[in-house]
Amino acid sequence: ALRLAHLYGAEIKILHVFNSPVVDMIPFTDAASIQIDVDISYHILQKNAKEHLLKFFNELRKFADDNGMKSLKLGYSLKEGFASYGIIDMCKRYKPGMVVMGTKSEGFRSTELVGSVAAEVVKETCIPLLVIPQHAQLKDLSEVKNVLYATNFNDSDFISIRKLMTLLTGFNVSVVCASVTDNPENSLLKAKMSSLQDYTKK
Repeated sequence: ALRLAHLYGAEIKILHVFNSPVVDMIPFTDAASIQIDVDISYHILQKNAKEHLLKFFNELRKFADDNGMKSLKLGYSLKEGFASYGIIDMCKRYKPGMVVMGTKSEGFRSTELVGSVAAEVVKETCIPLLVIPQHAQLKDLSEVKNVLYATNFNDSDFISIRKLMTLLTGFNVSVVCASVTDNPENSLLKAKMSSLQDYTKK
């Protein structure tokens, strides 16, 4: 994210959303004492979240300064709530050109390509989302030589490819469009792929 922002002359807002406990069932007689406990717990959670965020911010600021990105504008924001809703709300307020987020590798326990938080953000925003797997390794953006665009021939492909090409203007890369099917000789699918490739070249 830092290297992309430096390349595009953009600023970065680091967002951390922390979740506080919610007490659903409170006996009437114990409501006051439980409310005090919840308030204390919330204060501790907020304090810890802010400390972690500041530590992370300082680490990123040092990384940027040590890697020729001293001019990079870097800010941060702390929100309380569920991660996906917090990110979506910040997107509406901050209006970023791109959202970059990490995702933990949970193994292939489902058919999802990305984590549930990223999937929720994709559904609720129109902002390009770059999801980085936990164990992905990329030392420098110059290592990016090829970009794979996976398609199942949705109507949104042409808009998505146009946005992708705009994002890639700062790179010298090859773009490959690919579709996985059990019938690769299907004439309709071939025609759709040909049309997509022509549009991408154009």
